[in-house]
This record gives sequence, structure tokens and C-alpha cells, in this order.
Amino acid sequence: MSIQRLSKVSVWLDDHLWKSSGLVSFRVATHKGWITVEIEPYKQYWKYINRGWKLTSETKIKLDKRNRRLIIYLTFVKEVEEYKPRGYLPVDVNENSVTVLVDGTAYLFETNQEKLILGYYYRRKRIQEMYDKLYSVRSRIKKRVLRKLKERKKKQDIKWKIANIIVRTAYERDSMPSFLRS
Repeated sequence: MSIQRLSKVSVWLDDHLWKSSGLVSFRVATHKGWITVEIEPYKQYWKYINRGWKLTSETKIKLDKRNRRLIIYLTFVKEVEEYKPRGYLPVDVNENSVTVLVDGTAYLFETNQEKLILGYYYRRKRIQEMYDKLYSVRSRIKKRVLRKLKERKKKQDIKWKIANIIVRTAYERDSMPSFLRS
């Protein structure tokens, strides 16, 4: 019979097994009584605390034997009020443009996605033809070169910038963009 060693341990703690004592220490119940654990919080922890988020009643503790440390996963909760918009901003999304109707005026955002997509299509085609001849169809070198094109990142960047403008405009007018309607 082989002996197996437990290398990773994760424990979910309810509210009666741990207590917050200040902002950077916790008390945890063990088989020998309560122990105090000091933590080194990340910047994200302080952002949540300073913005009014509260700790929930459960937490997860993980023993990291390799680095000899205790990792505490905290869950935050915040009460928010329901947002009721006064109206909607109509949004029309096409391949090369996005149109928004604001107070009776149509605003057209030209994205030129077609040129971007075609340009990357031809670049990918050339790279694939060249590297398929030199190496093989499934070569790592070709994958690395294709990854450096960052096609998806550039497409996403355009989409996020336009969406940000539309959402900010809707927020100023106490409205909601029509693409967020469920």
C-alpha cells in the first residue's frame, strides 16, 4: 500500500470560526484555541475597504507549504441601490461604424474595422504561407509570430473606447444605452 502525502490544504471558514480584529489581523479558531494572524494586504484590499465594502461572514484559508505561508481569500460585499434610467440611448453597431442618437442628433463613430480585419487577414496569410514552408503547419515559431500581431487586442481597444464614450454620455443624461437593455 502506498502512502500519499497531502500537499495542499484549503479550508472554508464560517463566521463562528474566524473574526476580524482590526484591519490587518484576524483571529482564527483552531483545535488548540484562538490564534491571531497578521496579514499583509494588497492594494486591492485597501481599495475595497476605503470605498465602503464590508467583509462577508465566510472566508477561505489556504496553507502554502512550499513557501511556508498562510493565504487568506476574503470576500467583500456592498449594498447598492437600483438604477432606474429615465430613457434609453439608441445605439446601432455596424462593421465599420457605431451610431448613437443623443437628443435627436445622430453621432457616427467610424471604426474602420473592415480595413483592420482585412489587413490582419493578409498579414496572417503571408506569415502562415512562409512559416508552413519553412517549419510545419503546427510550429511554435509561427504561433509566436502570430501572437505578436496583437490583432484581438487592437479590435477590443476600439470597442472599449467607443463603449466608454457611449456609457459616459448615457450616464450624463441619466439614461441607459440600448445595448445594455435586457
